[in-house]
Amino acid sequence: MRIALLSALAALLVGFAVVPALSANTLNGEWNFVFQTPDGERRVPATLQVEGSEVSGKFAEVFTIKGNYADTKLDLTIAYIDERENLKGNLNIRGNLADGKLAGNWEFAGYTGTFQATRPK
Repeated sequence: MRIALLSALAALLVGFAVVPALSANTLNGEWNFVFQTPDGERRVPATLQVEGSEVSGKFAEVFTIKGNYADTKLDLTIAYIDERENLKGNLNIRGNLADGKLAGNWEFAGYTGTFQATRPK
């Protein structure tokens, strides 16, 4: 009885250990971000790559993404520069991965909002 209980517990713990790794792998690749802003929806493509807990990639094919991913939680920083609009600063994105979608909050230059990201169809 005790051996069966320990075996079941070990299998359960191994199962939980595998889930974050699989989730990190599902984060790799292309995403379409939709930001809710004071001026309406903004759509931006991004490519994410996870190695361990570190995230890198490209945002709008131009800006470099740096961040972390652990236990379905995503924390990204994008150094954003738009010389035409005279905008410069870090776009911070924090969210969660659930059911194949990313969702959470963003902050840039005192502005805030929500976002959702899905895979391209």
